[in-house]
Amino acid sequence: MNEPTFDPRRKAAIRDLVVANADAHPGRAGGRKRTALIATLVVLALSISGGTVAYALGTGLLDLTPAAAPTATPTPTLTPTPTPAPTLTPSATTPPTQDPSDPSTWIIGFDGIGPVGVGVDISTVPALVPGWSDQTYDVCRDHQRDLVAPDGLALSAFRGADSTLTDQLYLGYNFTANGDRELATPRTAEGIGVGSTPDELLAAYPGIEKTGEYGDVVSYYGIGNGSGTWIVFAVLEGKVGGIQVGPSKTIPSEFCPA
Repeated sequence: MNEPTFDPRRKAAIRDLVVANADAHPGRAGGRKRTALIATLVVLALSISGGTVAYALGTGLLDLTPAAAPTATPTPTLTPTPTPAPTLTPSATTPPTQDPSDPSTWIIGFDGIGPVGVGVDISTVPALVPGWSDQTYDVCRDHQRDLVAPDGLALSAFRGADSTLTDQLYLGYNFTANGDRELATPRTAEGIGVGSTPDELLAAYPGIEKTGEYGDVVSYYGIGNGSGTWIVFAVLEGKVGGIQVGPSKTIPSEFCPA
């Protein structure tokens, strides 16, 4: 039987392995014995054959068991903690305070003019506006109330045909008779009151409907709420001279008494 042979590089590798194995097991020989053992192993390595390799492996001089690969330490996975979305709390809108004794704080809307609402009993209207004088003619008292503020601003309330409740309100000032002056006027939410200019009216309500006119003297412009109630502005002599809240798209040219 032919014995296996090893090329020089493989012999050198085995020699180095024998020496390293001897260094790794100092308890197997010491001092001169260890040195002699190493020399012997080197000789064995140089003349190694199949039988001598088997012998070295059998005696434990060569430990060819591969070292165990280090176990990789798993990298912890960081799971981001979701940040809850902030809860937006809507801020409460406080309606403006309307002072019954100060008409400049009143709001004109589809539900009325300041403290005088559409649908109140007509007999209670004078008490709702302290400081205003009741100038209603006796012949008209059955179906309306005419009140005048110290600065000349007038407020008229009209009841329905078959009811004692108001269904129409009118706020106005006669600039021709009383002269041009600053008024403590109620205003709409868009800022339009008695004395506002046509340009201010059209800027506040772009595309406002022209609902009528009286000759070439007065033009009426109105906005509706879709439920039968209108806010109508009467424009004459370059100013908003009157504002009406009610079911009509125009303003009567005459009130009681005719």
